[in-house]
Amino acid sequence: MSRKSFAAYIKGISKKWVLLVCGGVGGALTIINLAGITPSFPWYVGFIIFTLCLLIAGYLAYHDLFIEKRAEYQHNQKWLINPNQRYDVSTALQLNEQMNDVHGHDDFFGIQNDFKSKIDVNEILNRNCTRCGKPRNQKGGYVY
Repeated sequence: MSRKSFAAYIKGISKKWVLLVCGGVGGALTIINLAGITPSFPWYVGFIIFTLCLLIAGYLAYHDLFIEKRAEYQHNQKWLINPNQRYDVSTALQLNEQMNDVHGHDDFFGIQNDFKSKIDVNEILNRNCTRCGKPRNQKGGYVY
């Protein structure tokens, strides 16, 4: 864990001040009870309150940071293709159908090779057809 992420985690815990106050009260009651000032309840009740409040504050801070990082990752991935993308036949078939509608014939093997070569999915239809040589997103010629 880097300093920056640890600092963000501590800052997230400090935002849960209600839980920290409750935990502080539980800790204070535990200390008072162990000192013997007011033995009205068992010492472990205050300890449990203190521990649970800190655990809940820590979990909520972690959850907030996780949601924030996931939203940032999804926003970045909306426009970028994962460099480790795996070949997906259904995506290649959909691109082939789009190409067939616009271009006039299919180029499944060319699309398949482009996809396996880790070319951006958004750029595959802008490349030239391997059968007629014209761009896949424009009207193509008749292929015998």
